[in-house]
Amino acid sequence: MIRLALPEDSKLDPKYANRPHCGITACAIVSGKSHRHVKNIVQLCGRYGKGWKGGMHTGTFYTTLNELGVQYEAKERKYKKSIKTFVTEVSSQQPSKTFLVLTGSHAQVVQGRKVADQGGVSDISDYRGKRYRTSTIFEIITP
Repeated sequence: MIRLALPEDSKLDPKYANRPHCGITACAIVSGKSHRHVKNIVQLCGRYGKGWKGGMHTGTFYTTLNELGVQYEAKERKYKKSIKTFVTEVSSQQPSKTFLVLTGSHAQVVQGRKVADQGGVSDISDYRGKRYRTSTIFEIITP
């Protein structure tokens, strides 16, 4: 089972709070790798240049997860409801499963009723983005 927690090295980076890095953080959580390692992989996979701040395109998630060796099943655009509804109907029924959920321009990891993004881990009732609409859902298959 994947541990929902921010990567340790992300807390040490002074620029961490001022960058768009939710995708990097989500990929780091599901892969168990460090924030810096995943950032380097994303930059290579997405062919982002020197001025890149950390934002990711949806297609980059596929190549990044493959490069990190994460097994997943993509449920692309089949579930267009809010994260709160997704947690209630799907995730809380399967608390041992982990999902990487993309919502427009944000990415987060969902496990049971817990949601993790760059702000930390919180319950869905306390999550600031509980009304975000899902666009792509990756069900993470853990060995």
